[in-house]
Amino acid sequence: MDDRDLKSKTISGAFWNIFFAVANKIITVVGQFILAWFLLPKDIGIANMAQSMATFTAVLSVGGLGDVLLQRRNFKREAGQALWLSIFFSTIMALAICGMALISPVIGKPEVRNLLFILAFTIFIGAPGTVLVGGLKNKIDRKSTRL
Repeated sequence: MDDRDLKSKTISGAFWNIFFAVANKIITVVGQFILAWFLLPKDIGIANMAQSMATFTAVLSVGGLGDVLLQRRNFKREAGQALWLSIFFSTIMALAICGMALISPVIGKPEVRNLLFILAFTIFIGAPGTVLVGGLKNKIDRKSTRL
């Protein structure tokens, strides 16, 4: 591979990375405006309160697990273990959020209970995503090292 081809691929990759980051921010802002349009201020406050209560469990997040799989360069053999680890930590996070949902009426915020259960469910079903993203990164890394 010559330098011109490498430079072209690098610029193209940087462009797409920046494009998707900007698109993600735009979609997030548009989503916030849509929520603000349809929800009452009290409802937005309840949703934000539930989200902030659920963020306490971020300590148990396994966001870097995909990068570890990529760095170890043995994805196929270790993907199963990583999946179980991701499921384990996501389950612990979901259970902690469910615990907060159960005690929310006691602390005077019964209106956030259902939202916390929904957030717990989304964290649980997102568990395989870490390993799947790690697999995509692994494929991209293998292709880029062949060039």
